[in-house]
Amino acid sequence: MVRLLMLLSYVLPLYFMQVSTDEPAITQPREVISEANLAALEQVGILQGSDDTIVQDIAFSSDGQWFAAIERVYEKSFDGVIRLWNTIEGFKESQLSPDAPFKAMSLAFSPEGHVLVAGDSSGIVTLVDLNSEAIPVVIQANDSHINVVTVSANNQFLAFAGSNLGRPEGEYAFKLIDLTSKEIYASLPTCNDNLCPGPGFSATFSPAENIVATASTKNGLIRVWDTESYAEIAALDKAVFWINDMIFTPDGTRLIYAASDGVRIWNMETALSGENLADFRVITPPEAVQFITSLALNPEGNLLTIGYIDGTIDVLNLETGEKMITLEGHTDRVLNLAFSPDGTLLASGGADGTVRLWGVGEG
Repeated sequence: MVRLLMLLSYVLPLYFMQVSTDEPAITQPREVISEANLAALEQVGILQGSDDTIVQDIAFSSDGQWFAAIERVYEKSFDGVIRLWNTIEGFKESQLSPDAPFKAMSLAFSPEGHVLVAGDSSGIVTLVDLNSEAIPVVIQANDSHINVVTVSANNQFLAFAGSNLGRPEGEYAFKLIDLTSKEIYASLPTCNDNLCPGPGFSATFSPAENIVATASTKNGLIRVWDTESYAEIAALDKAVFWINDMIFTPDGTRLIYAASDGVRIWNMETALSGENLADFRVITPPEAVQFITSLALNPEGNLLTIGYIDGTIDVLNLETGEKMITLEGHTDRVLNLAFSPDGTLLASGGADGTVRLWGVGEG
C-alpha cells in the first residue's frame, strides 16, 4: 500500500513564483518544423545552467505553456533541481522557491498540461498543479530511485521505472499508480522465463491504447502490458544489450527504441496480433552508429530526432530512415530531446549543462 504523505517543509519549494527579470530566451511564434524547412533549422535559444551541472530530464507540457528541466550536479547526487519556464512569455523562467531545494531525478507532465510529476532517488513521486495553490500530492511509492515517470494519455495511470524497488534483481522494476486513488495499481514483474534484466530504465505509454511498454538495462528486455488487466501482451527479449530511450509513434502502431546497435522500430500491430512478434527494423546505418542517448518524434510523427554521445543530433525521415540534417551545438553528450506540442521547437538537454532550443530561422 502506498503511503500518501502530508506535505512537509522539504517540499515547499514546489510553489513557484515569477522572479526573473531577464529578457525572454526566444521570440515566438515560429514555423512548424517540417521536412520542407529543415534546411533552415537552427539554434534559436539557449537556457544556460551552471558549469558543473548536467540536464538530467526535460519535458514540455501538453498545452505548450510550460517547459521543465532537471539540473543536476554530475557525480555529486542522483537528484537535481527542477527549473521551470513559461513558454508563452518567451521562456521566461519561473523559479521554485529557494528556501529548500526540491530534488528530483525524473519528470513529466500530465495530459491536461498543468500537473507536473516528479520522481526522486528516495522513491517519492510528487504531483504539482501549476495552475493552483493546492497542496502538492506526495506519494511514497518506493524506497529507491525512480528513473522515469510517465502518465497515460487518459490521465488514469502513472507509470514509473525504478531501481530494485525493494526486491532483489529488480524483480518489480515497474509499477502503475492509479491517479484517482493515488495508490499502487499494479507491480509489473521484470523477470521473464528466468531472465531478470535488472533495474527499470524506460517506460512509455501508447497514446492510442491502454498499453504501457517497459524496458530494462540488462539484456535489453522489452515488455508490453495491458494497463487494465496488467497482463503481459507482448515481449521482445532479443532487443540487444542496452536500451537507452523508448517512444511510441503518435498513432501507437510502432515502438521506437534506442538500442546498442542503432535505432529500432517495432511494429506493434503485428506483435500484438501474434502475426510476427519480432517485426522490427533498424533505420540507422551501422557505420553511422554512435552511442545513442535519446529520441524524440515531432507531433506529426514523421521526423525522428536522435541524440548522440558526441553532442550532435540527427533528424531523420521516419519512414525511409534518411538523415535530413545534423544539428551541432552541445559541447558534451546529448541526454534528452523533446518537441513542443505545436511542433515549432525542438529542445535538447545536454551534459554541458545547457538546454538548447532549435527552430526554423526567421530568414
